[in-house]
Amino acid sequence: MDALINYSFYMGLAFWLISGLINGGAAGSGDRIRAHYHATPNADRAERSKWAGKFFYLGLPGMVIGIIYLFKG
Repeated sequence: MDALINYSFYMGLAFWLISGLINGGAAGSGDRIRAHYHATPNADRAERSKWAGKFFYLGLPGMVIGIIYLFKG
């Protein structure tokens, strides 16, 4: 059971990292992020944000389970 909970937590963490990378804020400096923001069409930005949100919500249950398990015991 412990291995399953650890696996769930790490999968949630991986989905959150993917979400951050898709959004572009996790791997760039301020100048680079501003340049990409102005060079990217609005439709592409909206699509990226939609996918980043999906990955965030996909990782949320695993993170919640891992945090509850950490504090419970």
